[in-house]
Amino acid sequence: MENIKQKHHIGSFDVKTTEGTNVKFGEGSDKPTLLVLFTTWCSSCLEATPAISQKFEHLKGQINLVGIGREHNAAELEEWSQKEGLAYDLVEDPSRELFNKFADLHVPRMYLIDTDGTVKYQDVNWHPLMLEDMEEAIQALLEK
Repeated sequence: MENIKQKHHIGSFDVKTTEGTNVKFGEGSDKPTLLVLFTTWCSSCLEATPAISQKFEHLKGQINLVGIGREHNAAELEEWSQKEGLAYDLVEDPSRELFNKFADLHVPRMYLIDTDGTVKYQDVNWHPLMLEDMEEAIQALLEK
């Protein structure tokens, strides 16, 4: 995993989605979270975010599916989400405040975080085979 800040634990995060609801992830959350950090102009993100959404949308009752749009505001994210048909709870991050807690560079970034805040999977950049790794990690976590 080149250029990724290794994260082993994520403290408690409360974020407000573009739709105005609160989502808690990390330590003390009620569900595991698949966190995806992305931009709408990154070619890898344009492949990764819809693929992840389609693959894991059916698990939204069991996991939080949260996308943080680096350098994007709510209006941009909502427009893009509707165009792409995404199932994410989207969080704006126009100043990179949230992104900077996870990384310096490079998107997309994916983290699977359990309810104790332990990071069970993390990766950066994109290849479709990552979906298999994510699915395996999610299933192992849900079977726990």
